[in-house]
Amino acid sequence: MTPPRIARAQRSALILLVFAGPLNYVDRATLSVANPLIRQELGLSIADMGLLLSAFLWAYAFAQLPGGALLDRLGPRRVLGAGLVIWSVAQATAGFVAGFWQFVLTRAFLVQVQTACCARGSASGQR
Repeated sequence: MTPPRIARAQRSALILLVFAGPLNYVDRATLSVANPLIRQELGLSIADMGLLLSAFLWAYAFAQLPGGALLDRLGPRRVLGAGLVIWSVAQATAGFVAGFWQFVLTRAFLVQVQTACCARGSASGQR
C-alpha cells in the first residue's frame, strides 16, 4: 500500500498533468485562431504570418531530440516541473512582443519548453 503522503503527491501530479496537457494543445492552436487580430495589430503580411506559423513547426521538429535527451538526463520530475514554470513565463512574454522577429523568437522559445515537457518514448518514461 502506498503511504498517504506519496499518494497525495501522485494525485496532485496527475491532476496537474491532466490540466496542463490539454492547455498545451490549445496553446498550439491559438496563433492560427488569432491570426487576423495579430496580423492587424503587428502590421504583418500574410506571408509573414505564414512564416510565423511555420516557425512553430520547425522549432518543434529541431527540438525533439535534444528535448528527449534532456528528459532522459534530468528525469521527468525536474523537466516537467521546470518546464511548466518556464512555459508560463514564455507564454507571458508573448503578450509583450512588438514585432515579427520578437514573435518568432518567443514562439521558438515556447516550443523548446513544450518539446522537453512532451517528449515521448524516452528512457525515463520506461523506469
